[in-house]
Amino acid sequence: MSIQTTMDDFSVGEDGHQYYTPVLNYSEDIVTTEPKIVVEDILVAREVNPTCTCSATETCPICKDVKLAAGISPKHDAGKLMYSLIPPVATKALAEVLTFGAQKYAPNSWQGVEDGERRYLDALMRHLEAYRSGEVIDDDSGLSHLKHAITNLAFLLHFEEQGNANS
Repeated sequence: MSIQTTMDDFSVGEDGHQYYTPVLNYSEDIVTTEPKIVVEDILVAREVNPTCTCSATETCPICKDVKLAAGISPKHDAGKLMYSLIPPVATKALAEVLTFGAQKYAPNSWQGVEDGERRYLDALMRHLEAYRSGEVIDDDSGLSHLKHAITNLAFLLHFEEQGNANS
């Protein structure tokens, strides 16, 4: 599919606004999108409106409609968690410590530790204090104390979410 944009795609309504109705070319079929959208100060429409300064296309009727006309499907993820913002080093740190623990004990064995919240809070503080004292690497695992700390925080968050706080 390709977008065909000509000045014929623009019209001026009775209200004086300029309207853009993109025309899609599906082989021999011509399809117009409805409803028409108001476009102020646009001389030439492109696949994405170059005059629009928005970054959230889901909330911009101009960009959304033009993207639809270009064959780009919308993804309504405004307000949803942006996992892509998590630094990969943090995810890798969790995986490294969890892999170490799974090999030393068993996969997910941390979930069954008796009095888990208190014990992982103590472990978190031990790793933070070791780091604060200048010790970067944990002797037992060979991994950074901060990697262990973020893992202990993850465990505490898990217990909190599960309603097992102060267990």
